[in-house]
Amino acid sequence: MVVGLIYNNVDGCSDPYRELDMVKKSLWEAIPHVAPIQTGALAGNTVYTNPSSEPLLSSFQNMEATIKQLVETTNALKKSSDIHEQNTATLQTRYAALEKTSAALEKKSAALEKTSAALEKKSNTHEQRANTHEQRANHQQDELNALRPLKDTAIGIRERFLAGFLEGQAAGQIILGNRAVIEIGNKIAHEGDIVTDISLLKNRMIGYPTAFRRLYGLRWEDAITLLASPHMIEVMNCRATRIANGGREDQWRAQFNELLQWTRTATPEEISSFNANYSRFPYQKGLFRLLTSNPPPRPHRAVH
Repeated sequence: MVVGLIYNNVDGCSDPYRELDMVKKSLWEAIPHVAPIQTGALAGNTVYTNPSSEPLLSSFQNMEATIKQLVETTNALKKSSDIHEQNTATLQTRYAALEKTSAALEKKSAALEKTSAALEKKSNTHEQRANTHEQRANHQQDELNALRPLKDTAIGIRERFLAGFLEGQAAGQIILGNRAVIEIGNKIAHEGDIVTDISLLKNRMIGYPTAFRRLYGLRWEDAITLLASPHMIEVMNCRATRIANGGREDQWRAQFNELLQWTRTATPEEISSFNANYSRFPYQKGLFRLLTSNPPPRPHRAVH
């Protein structure tokens, strides 16, 4: 870059015309010696002065070449700037399109979110209804499970009622079919029935736990574990029937406890084998026969 053109200094003169002539003369004499040099005060800049014999015209040519180069560089920068401006405009157009697309997507997302909320609400409603139906079904199943053990008892008692009516209408004639129904009903109504009584107590349909313990020999919560042992069901039913008909509660208590303890410690295979054939366990068979001898054993009703 050209910083300045330096030529010989002249002394000041009060006459401006004479001073101008002196400057021209000094410049004319310096022209053959003007050359580009680097000065300490202006490091990095080119200063034209006259310390050497290089012609002034050559310096001007160098200056022209430098200016042309600067012009070319400026034009290139301008062209590059135009390209950048064009690219910027393109990017701005794309950005505007993306903003528009983003707005459309946000709108669609809001609509989908609204639809999803509606579906979730509907799903919750269906789920609540399903839970309600399931609760009702579970409640009905619980009632069914509670009433299932009472089936034979209810049938026997109601059949006895109807058969008794027919027996009375027969004018003293004994009808074997009706008499058998009446006898079965009497047994159900007046004998021990631990399966039914446990079901009633467990489902809070009756409230006599103390009477249960005295009749059957143990709490109903403990008796539940013995319902898988048919011989103990028979023993406890006979005990309840005997005591309800005036027998003593302490009669055969030791034998009852002994058979009860053996049943609780026996394996499932031993329980099954004992109920299949009492003769394989002679001692336990003797206890069983004793505890079911009064009243006589009656057929065992299946546990439901």
